[in-house]
Amino acid sequence: NSLNICNEYAMRDCRVRVFDKPNGGVSSARNLGLDNAMGEYIMFIDADDRLVPNALEMFLPYTPDYDFVRMNVMVLNADGSTQKLHLVATQNKKEAMDLSISNSIIVGPISALFRRSLFEDHNIRFDTKLQIGEDWIVSTQLLYYAKSFIFLPEKVAYIYDKSNEASCTNNLSFAKGIQHYYALQKLEELVAEEREQYDKAFHHTKAYIARVLWLMTDRREMIEWFKVQPNVKELLSFKDILLSNYSLGKKHRLFRCLCKIHMARLRK
Repeated sequence: NSLNICNEYAMRDCRVRVFDKPNGGVSSARNLGLDNAMGEYIMFIDADDRLVPNALEMFLPYTPDYDFVRMNVMVLNADGSTQKLHLVATQNKKEAMDLSISNSIIVGPISALFRRSLFEDHNIRFDTKLQIGEDWIVSTQLLYYAKSFIFLPEKVAYIYDKSNEASCTNNLSFAKGIQHYYALQKLEELVAEEREQYDKAFHHTKAYIARVLWLMTDRREMIEWFKVQPNVKELLSFKDILLSNYSLGKKHRLFRCLCKIHMARLRK
């Protein structure tokens, strides 16, 4: 009865507006919200998560000065334990972009408040063709275009429920894994004019993609995917993996990963 409950609140308070649509995925729903938003600021909350009490009040003191305010996230695990996500206190654009490109901080749009003009002025929307990585793209775009931002790791505003076994991140697959690659291409396009200064971050992420692909598929499936990629050499190279500071685990894991990529290329 969620729709009925929402409609009831809309009848009580004219500030509440309800939009009902067929299920088209999280990106489609977020885009509908963006298309109909009227306020000065935007905040996203996923269906299985929640805000801490007074979360909006925590953000308000920062809104006059910043286009993008991010606070920390408390993860609720399946066993009931909790932990904070890693978030660096920074207002330095280069440092924050490095962290975002390398997936080293919170990369989704959660636990954050954005000035709505960022979305409108730069035509930013979520890619409905992606099941994973679409929030990484948007969050990095917003950071890139923000004139002012602040990360506040000491303040927790959001509870991320990791116990939901049906969530996308708990059901990764090879098909979803390669979507990190398409997301990475979008980020390279975003910073094309300053690409060289983000080399280390991209090396790191490409090594991460290599590990994801290796963990999610057998050699045959990887080879078939590589065959249809026009620029696979730019996607995963020995240089990217070896120059990254991303840990693939024990040394034999890195060796096996490199061998698998090399074998796939030989069959291309």
